[in-house]
Amino acid sequence: MRNFLQFKLGIILSVTFLVAICFAKSVSPWMLLLLFEVALIWLVLTILYQGVPTSLCNASDANCYRIDGTKSPRREVRERIARAKLRSDLFAVLILVVMSGNLVVFVLDAVLIPMTIASETLAVFSFDPDSWREKISQRNLDRDVMVWQGLGRFGNSDLYTQPHFVKSSLPILIGTMILWLVGSCVLVRRAYQIILRRFCDGIRSRGNEYFNVDLGRLQG
Repeated sequence: MRNFLQFKLGIILSVTFLVAICFAKSVSPWMLLLLFEVALIWLVLTILYQGVPTSLCNASDANCYRIDGTKSPRREVRERIARAKLRSDLFAVLILVVMSGNLVVFVLDAVLIPMTIASETLAVFSFDPDSWREKISQRNLDRDVMVWQGLGRFGNSDLYTQPHFVKSSLPILIGTMILWLVGSCVLVRRAYQIILRRFCDGIRSRGNEYFNVDLGRLQG
């Protein structure tokens, strides 16, 4: 069930892809977000699938054999289908988490601050407030916010035209994403436990079924 070479290769490629995305400058923020999500799903799915307990992997492999030690192609196919369902269930959970994250991003983009402006602001981040403020002004990001607000977006116009709105919005943006990240980790952990429990129950059920069939054949 485990392919450690594929696992290591998947980790290396995913991490390399994520690092390359972080340093990309000529790609739009939305495209970066999409690429980041694809790489992240691949990385997390690989880790979760390879994290299945060894006992479950061995039990699934054992289900492929009859009592007399011969391998059953039919049982092997059923076990492969069960493993594929395990992987697809994990993938569905990750897709749900990513979609919820996209919803949060779209709301923040429409109500709080456009992602293009937020990404440019983070790109010039500095721990020195004065230096950061100067870089924001040099890129005319405050002006971009006023132009954006003039397009009829949601919100209070007076609020958005205050000086350094971009800088003051980032804590809210980052805090919201941190809350989403924590909630997503809790959701994935809980869903992972449920999916593994169902996978374990399926292995036991099929194992009992195979044992009764083999026992009946021996007695017959």
